[in-house]
Amino acid sequence: MENYLLELLDYRDVLAVVATTADGLIVATAGLNGDDAEVVAASGSALAQHVLQQGERHGSVNVPGGALHLLVGDELMLVALTESAAPAERLAEVMDGVLTRLAEVIRDDGSAIE
Repeated sequence: MENYLLELLDYRDVLAVVATTADGLIVATAGLNGDDAEVVAASGSALAQHVLQQGERHGSVNVPGGALHLLVGDELMLVALTESAAPAERLAEVMDGVLTRLAEVIRDDGSAIE
């Protein structure tokens, strides 16, 4: 599953990506490990609550040194840590394609979760 996330690292200004379940459990990471990935996942979960309350699927918040972008799907969510100049709307479109492919992998073979 990490190979799908690595595609996002090729996108301009993306520093790291974490795929999580709806409740914030890490499914896959790219660009982060260990505690750093846990912090990004936890931050994404907090942001997801706010985003969903607003009736949205994606959102972003500025953090020191960059921005945190979130896209919520039916089964998973993606949290991307980016440079502050990353274009949020375009990034959400790119993240949506990756999130769709990840969800398909899980639906086709639940054992694909690593």
